[in-house]
Amino acid sequence: MNDAPRDDLQAEDFRMTAHLLRELQVLRQRGNEDALFAVVRHRSGELVGLNELFWSHSQPTHVSQENTPTILTRLGSSGGRAVS
Repeated sequence: MNDAPRDDLQAEDFRMTAHLLRELQVLRQRGNEDALFAVVRHRSGELVGLNELFWSHSQPTHVSQENTPTILTRLGSSGGRAVS
């Protein structure tokens, strides 16, 4: 997620933590939304990437896909393609 070109932009790398993920889940629930987090791992157990889907109870047919990071060494691999 932190490999996008920044040019002259002064920005810190984004770091998702378990604590931040739990806080985001609470905020989504308060907003009457549900989420699905799919994690893709190699058979060795190594993390390949993840995918996040969100939807609102008031519009259950509309799904938002966010954050689909893939580990750079896995881009183009079968596991990397499974993330997106």
